[in-house]
Amino acid sequence: MNFHLNWQPHISEPSILGWTIIALYLSTAFLSFYFIDYGYEMYSRDTCIDRFHLKIHIIFWKYLGIALFSVGLIRQLDIHNLLIEVGRVIVRSEGIYEIRHQYQFIFVSIIGVAALYILLHFLHLYKSYWRSHILALIGIWVLTSYVLLRAVSYHKLDYYFLRVHFNFLQLKWVIEFGSIFLIFLSILLNIRKCQSKISKDWR
Repeated sequence: MNFHLNWQPHISEPSILGWTIIALYLSTAFLSFYFIDYGYEMYSRDTCIDRFHLKIHIIFWKYLGIALFSVGLIRQLDIHNLLIEVGRVIVRSEGIYEIRHQYQFIFVSIIGVAALYILLHFLHLYKSYWRSHILALIGIWVLTSYVLLRAVSYHKLDYYFLRVHFNFLQLKWVIEFGSIFLIFLSILLNIRKCQSKISKDWR
């Protein structure tokens, strides 16, 4: 197998907006990890979270933080294009390059269906917990849809849809920044709500 990759390590978007988006990815990831410790504190104070919801609180925000941190680094270091290039080399060596889109669609569909099933399962089991995290769920849904759509039809989607401009902003930047910001805002609002409840309890 000839592994000649048409890829060099570099910064994907060295612009101010590119670094702003990666900063939002990383800050939201770290805020997710902080929210886990905050959940322990709220449970010890018997405020905002009970024993039933503590486990899902820890699992959800832990893996969301890991996912945001990973996607942020993969995006800015252009590792996603490295993965695309590796996949292209593999399908060429296997002689299935002409039908690669079918395999790509099947692969992304399996991931998307599995992710949707897990999300709906958790929503059903802990529906009372998610009422306080509607903004985060919307942000996660938009961001996941954006990532999966780019993965299954990267060049076509990027050319025909995501490069639409609003003044100096591209639509893909608006979608990505907006979805991450919704998650960030949801965490801040929930922390503030719990702090307010603690203050009332102390009065």
